[in-house]
Amino acid sequence: MCLVLLAVAALPAWSAGPYVKEIVVTGNRQVSSDKVLRVIRIAPGSPYEVNKLQEALKRLFATKQFQYVQAYKEDTASPDSVRVVVRVDEYPKVEDIRYEGNKHVDDDDIKEVVNVSAGTFIRPALLNKDKDAIADLYKEKGYYRVSVSDSIVSDPEMRGLVLMYVVDEGQKVSVKHIDFIGIRGLDSEELRGVMSTKQDTWLRGGDFKPKEFEEDKEKILESFFVA
Repeated sequence: MCLVLLAVAALPAWSAGPYVKEIVVTGNRQVSSDKVLRVIRIAPGSPYEVNKLQEALKRLFATKQFQYVQAYKEDTASPDSVRVVVRVDEYPKVEDIRYEGNKHVDDDDIKEVVNVSAGTFIRPALLNKDKDAIADLYKEKGYYRVSVSDSIVSDPEMRGLVLMYVVDEGQKVSVKHIDFIGIRGLDSEELRGVMSTKQDTWLRGGDFKPKEFEEDKEKILESFFVA
């Protein structure tokens, strides 16, 4: 889970409270401190207000570049001023995306369905979406038992991180037989005739494709059961 925390104590209204003397950003590596300061929109000399700091942290988190953001105040030599420390923990930023184990689907075809690209900050939700998209691509080609995993590795030559999508294609799933239950007064061959899904024979393959199968059920309903 991603956390957004604000470690601050309750303060009186600004009219009687301190002002921000300095803002310090820590934990950032890929994102510059200047960019963080532009996002939080709090400048030295402004009043120290908890609600504005909370809003600033929400804006930081909304950039989708940080998995953790936190802010807290530190006392200074002057009793009427404070130092604000903004601590961030970035998502990994990858410089390249590679694919492994995809023997029956080209890299270019996979690139068409994934959202991650070079320079992306990798969020778990984004990874899961891409892995599902790759798996769906394989299932539509008959590889129903496909599984996709990911790993982030360091490439010394690139001096950066590389995202690896690792595909375990599994065996192609074939349709050996198509049968129907409860079809009173209907002929099985007629039902099979409207389907795109076919049985595996020596004349043709019978790859099982989930999307095609769902469309076949609609075809059967429309052809034989809808008045």
